[in-house]
Amino acid sequence: MKSRENYVQLAVLCGVLILLSIVGIVSYETSGLLRKDPDGILLLAICIFTGTLFSIQILLLARSAGWLKFRQKRRVPGTTGIKAANGKVTLQERTDPETAIATP
Repeated sequence: MKSRENYVQLAVLCGVLILLSIVGIVSYETSGLLRKDPDGILLLAICIFTGTLFSIQILLLARSAGWLKFRQKRRVPGTTGIKAANGKVTLQERTDPETAIATP
């Protein structure tokens, strides 16, 4: 139960920071004070960067908590994908290095 509470706390923190960055973008657009100033451009860039960073973080948090499910590639058990020189992926059987026989 402790880890679930930790996920909720982190999600709330990420949500608050996303909202603050959205408020920063809206205030940049509504106030004409920083329009022609490099400070305004930097403020906008920081708000976009912060919002993007914490949006990705909240998605990864929701995935690790099990709230979101992403499609995963299906793999055949006992095989591994090897990319050949021509760019095609071929399946080869896995061999245990201890039991593999070296050929001269």
